[in-house]
Order: sequence, then structure tokens, then C-alpha cells
Amino acid sequence: GIKINLDNINIFNVGDCRVYKKQRGYAKRISKDHSVVEEMVDAGLISITEAHTHPKSNILTSSIMPYKNFNIFWKEEKLKKEDIYLICSDGVWGELSIDELDECFEKENIDDINKALFNALYKKEQKDNLTYILI
Repeated sequence: GIKINLDNINIFNVGDCRVYKKQRGYAKRISKDHSVVEEMVDAGLISITEAHTHPKSNILTSSIMPYKNFNIFWKEEKLKKEDIYLICSDGVWGELSIDELDECFEKENIDDINKALFNALYKKEQKDNLTYILI
């Protein structure tokens, strides 16, 4: 998710939803997953490429559940007028490679990025539900 005031943006997530930012025409990942595989990448046990197809990629280490503590990734950034952010479920980032996301983020404006994302996802055989928001 994202919380915005006039000068700053607060980026946060729980679980395996992600936040990306358009930066110099590329999709820069801002958030951090709460998953076994993310912990393995952080520990240097597997590469980011291996994480994408790892058999434990669906195991979360934090999620929003009633009556259960959970971890929140939180980061604050300065907000610029031209910034574009993508909040998406694992059904989106799991289907599109970083190169495919980058192709979408090469577009100049939010409407064209949205069309590119929709078209890229439409061509895929969906294995999961998908949700995304562009801000």
C-alpha cells in the first residue's frame, strides 16, 4: 500500500504484494516480500533468479491474519510530481519478468503504462489471481 502526504510517500506491504516505482524508465522494486524465499535471497543462499522458480516461493513469513502478529515493511520517500508507483499482487509480479515490467515502465505516462501492463498480463496463462494499482 501507499500513504501520501504533500511532500512524502510512505510505502508499505505485508506478505508478497509488491510496490514498484518508475525510475528512469525502469521498474524499481521498492518493497520487500515477507517470504521464506526472500529470506533465502537476503542470506545469500539463492539468487534472485532462483527465487522466481523456487519450490518454497509460496511460503509467507508474515501475513495479515486476525489475532496474529505480523511484520510490516515500511519506507518513506520524498514524493515528486512525476513519480509513478505500481502496487501489485504476486499474480502480477509472478507472471511478468523484470524485463517485461521494464518494458511497461518505458511508457511515458500512467495510461500507457496501464495499457502495457494489461496487455502483457492478458497474453499470459494466469496461475494466480492478479491485482494492481497504478498511482
